[in-house]
Amino acid sequence: MIESTKVLHVITDLLAHGAEKMLFKLLSGDPDASKTCMVVSMLDKGSIGEDIEALGIRVETLNLSRGIPSVSAIIKFSGIINEFDPDVIQAWMYHANILALLGSKVSRCSAPVVWNIRSSLHQYQQQKLLTRLTIKSGALLSGRVEKVIFNSQRSSVQHVKLGYRHSKVEVIPNGFDTEIFTPDSSVRSSVRRELNIPEDGFVVGLIGRDHPVKGHRYFLQAAKSFASRHADAYFLLAGKGIDTQNQRIWQESGGADHGLNILALGERRDIPRLISALDVLTSSSTSEAFPNVVGEAMSSAVVCVVTDVGDSAWVVGDTGIVVPPADPEALVSAWEQSLERGEPERKRLGLRARERVIKHFSLPGIVEAYRNLYRSLQK
Repeated sequence: MIESTKVLHVITDLLAHGAEKMLFKLLSGDPDASKTCMVVSMLDKGSIGEDIEALGIRVETLNLSRGIPSVSAIIKFSGIINEFDPDVIQAWMYHANILALLGSKVSRCSAPVVWNIRSSLHQYQQQKLLTRLTIKSGALLSGRVEKVIFNSQRSSVQHVKLGYRHSKVEVIPNGFDTEIFTPDSSVRSSVRRELNIPEDGFVVGLIGRDHPVKGHRYFLQAAKSFASRHADAYFLLAGKGIDTQNQRIWQESGGADHGLNILALGERRDIPRLISALDVLTSSSTSEAFPNVVGEAMSSAVVCVVTDVGDSAWVVGDTGIVVPPADPEALVSAWEQSLERGEPERKRLGLRARERVIKHFSLPGIVEAYRNLYRSLQK
């Protein structure tokens, strides 16, 4: 990350998910990254890989059909390590963590290996057997790496209980570009016009891909109940697979239909604009570590309603509302409370949320935290 430190990043994939976005932000926040960093994806390049290449950073792929290290992948990866000769090998997510350690042992390079875990264990028992075995293998092997970075304090505690070495733990939260995610009333109005949302409509948003842990079913159940009392409520959803063609999410929500003011926009590349149009951002997840979208909304001065999973409650502090997971009526109650506060109070809380992000989660500070860690490993 710093000029004298060559960092080889290896990640399971480069789709537009939280870990991948944080890797991109980390690289984009380092002016020397094009000279000192390289990225290896176990799968393909994905959309984030293209964004990373646009920064002038080399991206290599192993093109595995699944995120499982094979013998050929380990050999190919060890060859990349030998060629790049990094000072630090930084892995992201469980499968890439295992690959990074195995590849480093096969290669001629003596660079320290750092793991990065971006998820919590709220639903560990519901994970696929192979995923649970990979997570548990990480616990057994964690003593062989220099550091294990978590973006969530609660996640680090959960993993230590599972067997990860406490002495290796380093918590570095997610970071946010407060110039990209910033309040802008003109953008708010523009997006609402594009989506045919009245200026005085009450807009609740959920931004996240189609995955059970994101809690869309609970969000939509709550939306149906809330809309029965507030005809001027609008519900904006965005994320991969979250569109009008996805009938499953409507069925799982207990019959929520398109008679509601629901805008399901699918995957979007203009998330900062969409967030600006919201009155309330909701994270209805049943499992999270540190949801990026919450920090992005706070940076945009949008009030957040979050479920009490991972570090969400600590992230919002006293600037938002925390509810139990998998509880649609709790979401309804939180939205009612936000609506009753009125726009002036929501703006005041939103600005306080932005101040919290600037103080604790600004991107330059998080980039510097990674730099300091890498620097310490070279002493």
